[in-house]
Amino acid sequence: MNLYMEYGVKEYWIVDPMEKRVMIDTLDEIGEVQFNLLNENEKVSSSLFENFKVETENLLLD
Repeated sequence: MNLYMEYGVKEYWIVDPMEKRVMIDTLDEIGEVQFNLLNENEKVSSSLFENFKVETENLLLD
């Protein structure tokens, strides 16, 4: 995570199909990391791309 933030990555997603969850780490305006953990059957959206939204079930295919 620190390496991503050091190089200016403002948001990254970790998709864990075995645990059926998506973790999103976002660097906010004041440089703090915001964590968001979503489980199966939830809607997930990007804080950077306003219109990018997806159902977690579409990311967690078996």
